[in-house]
Amino acid sequence: MDHKAEVLPTLCAGEASGLRKISTMRQQNRGLPVSEGGIVFLGKKPPAMHAFKLAGRNTVITRMHVPQAYSAYSVPDPDWITLHIPISWDGTYVFDGREARAGEAFLTNSPNGYTTTGENRDALTLGPRRDALEAAMRSLFGRCADSFDFRASVLRPSPVLMRAIAAQINAAIEAEASQEARQELHFMHEVVERDFLDVLALEFRAALRSNSKYNGLRRRAVDVVAEARQLTLAHSASVPSLSEICAATGVGQTRLFECFQEVHGLAPYKCLMSFRLCAAHERLTDKDNPAQSVKQVALDAGFAKAGRFAQCFFEQFGERPSEVLGRTRKERMSS
Repeated sequence: MDHKAEVLPTLCAGEASGLRKISTMRQQNRGLPVSEGGIVFLGKKPPAMHAFKLAGRNTVITRMHVPQAYSAYSVPDPDWITLHIPISWDGTYVFDGREARAGEAFLTNSPNGYTTTGENRDALTLGPRRDALEAAMRSLFGRCADSFDFRASVLRPSPVLMRAIAAQINAAIEAEASQEARQELHFMHEVVERDFLDVLALEFRAALRSNSKYNGLRRRAVDVVAEARQLTLAHSASVPSLSEICAATGVGQTRLFECFQEVHGLAPYKCLMSFRLCAAHERLTDKDNPAQSVKQVALDAGFAKAGRFAQCFFEQFGERPSEVLGRTRKERMSS
């Protein structure tokens, strides 16, 4: 089943229109207030995404289209608030273990970030800096900053906000000379950003009066998965076993399995290995800092044997790591 959010028709037409092709989450997160992030592609295809990034001093607007089935996580800078707005998708779209419906948006400032899963997904992420948003709200409403509660909530963004976002994106795209000249990061003018913050302040004032919380079991599942992911990625040289992960997170294997199924739709072992493989793929495609060898990338990803790494890599992406590294080196030499 295909889903489209009716509140943003100008951006729904042609999912990849105006977006820049990227192949890694590192490219998407560059220049943004993001502490860390990762993505798992579900299917034997090389990663393919399209993205748009617009940043001011106190606000960030990103749009990302992922044609493949995937599961991903992102941890924003703690000084920023995230409003995630699904636009269109096939099948189901899950945010932090909760299935999205057309017209909904998800507010979060969790220290463990958030997770999303879906297929043929097109979404916006809006990130205001917390102190700047609070200043705009105080200026408009005269309320104390302590009274603003930005905990995890399900919101329904207004047509006014969606039109304001569309206007910002379309203006930046129209300013470009051509598709080939498309910038990696667009910049928002200070005056325009002040007006946009006022729109956000009005939006958040209305939303926070009747916010629908989605705390409880789902948030705990996200926390358990984040702890397991951090433990695994931080110790790639000696990947922890499931029993070690259970001991560190304080849950049993059954609960660990339930948490991963709820958040990522995958078993723990499969999910964590996929994150390691996707991180290795990013390393092999990094033209700015090319890998010295496939063997070193394999070791960094927690694989003691390069042959096993190559097999798992091929099963995930449909091509061998040596082929990817060779292509990256050729592209670097020709650029």
